[in-house]
Amino acid sequence: MSLQSILDVLPFEVVVAANHHPEVLINRAARRSGGLPETGPITLDQLNRVLESQVVNLSHDETGPALQRREWPLEIALQGQAIDAELLVAAGGPRPAVRQVAVHGRPLIHDGGVVGAVVTLEDTSELHRANRRLRRHNEQLTAIARAVRAILRGQDGRGAITEAARAVSGAAGTSLFEPSGPDELVCTASSGGDLVGMRVPLSRRSILAEAYDTGRSIWVDQNHADPRCDHQLHSVVTERLGVPVTSGSWTPVVDAGRCLGVLIASFAGDQVVRDEAEGALSLLADEAALALAHERLVLELERLSSSDPLTGAVNRRSWDGAINRELPRAAREARPVSVLMVDFDHFKDYNDSHGHSAGDVLLRDAVRAWSDRLRPTDVLCRWGGDEFAVLLPGCGLADAASVAEELRDMVLVDTSCSVGAAEWDGVETGTALLQRADTLLYQAKSNGRDRVIGAGRPPL
Repeated sequence: MSLQSILDVLPFEVVVAANHHPEVLINRAARRSGGLPETGPITLDQLNRVLESQVVNLSHDETGPALQRREWPLEIALQGQAIDAELLVAAGGPRPAVRQVAVHGRPLIHDGGVVGAVVTLEDTSELHRANRRLRRHNEQLTAIARAVRAILRGQDGRGAITEAARAVSGAAGTSLFEPSGPDELVCTASSGGDLVGMRVPLSRRSILAEAYDTGRSIWVDQNHADPRCDHQLHSVVTERLGVPVTSGSWTPVVDAGRCLGVLIASFAGDQVVRDEAEGALSLLADEAALALAHERLVLELERLSSSDPLTGAVNRRSWDGAINRELPRAAREARPVSVLMVDFDHFKDYNDSHGHSAGDVLLRDAVRAWSDRLRPTDVLCRWGGDEFAVLLPGCGLADAASVAEELRDMVLVDTSCSVGAAEWDGVETGTALLQRADTLLYQAKSNGRDRVIGAGRPPL
């Protein structure tokens, strides 16, 4: 069996050159990778012309300059030096595909002199891709674990979910939408752009509504051209992310057959690796569902132990804990927070006319309706008698006043309520904030009742 036959069965590329000899010995694998004829002699000049057109760089940087001939592994080995390196090689064509190879070159020594050289090249592109995928998966799992730990520790779990989703998918922005009553979804957390508080009616045709209603993940390329696209939502997301959104993923967060929300990833450009992003987002949504379900269970247990027995609204003890947690969080995240004070107008007269049982029903029905309207992150507290306090994280005065008007409109026609709305100034205590809202409530009472009066941050 000839040396050529032996070399041809090897899976990696082999080139053998002799000093002062025009032809080189080159195996079949090397011929194919270089686009050389399958058979026939190959001269060193032919091989050099191939190398001149294909060699990119000895580093991992594809943008680096082409190697000079003196830097080629074969030339280095012919000069009597051994070489082991990583080499980037570009196949010919208008859009060359770069592959990574491990290069080993050794001089051939005879009677103390260099008579030739042998160089082997083995394609390691897939190995490097696998290593990059492994590193990426490790990063994704770390991000997911961090999000789940944050939720289980009672930290800002929703924010951790969206941060992790952005990290694992490479998205320009991510957001979590959860139901706010039976008719709409509201953004409770976002990363990459502030979408918190954005509301999307379930009655309006949208990919978000479809993902929530069906519980199935949806991926759309060129989503602005999809007939299901909510162009209003797409426009706002693009504006707040500061980049054109070209594609997106909508992943339902489902626990025990119940959709708890939808995790949205918005992508810009065409650099996203869809399979990798979809798998990571699906895994994160599964973990998020378990964590959110756990959070809801904990909140439900807390509610049962610290709520008003008549209406189901939280009691003052729970309110104190909620506002004392929320104000420092709002300060850390530089986000607004507002408080409403709500009081029924002429409630004593209503009781006298309809009976105390009817008054109890009125309070319970109002709390039920208000709770359906409020977000999961809001806090509704029965402050005493027919007076209620509402904590609205992430809401400035304008949003808080809008919520207050909606709550006021939900009251039965036989009665009405007045509302004071105050936005936190960033430094005052929870008690001071509540007192400002209470003062505004009594201004609303003095100005004719059945109205909302609000005030933003007081001047310094």
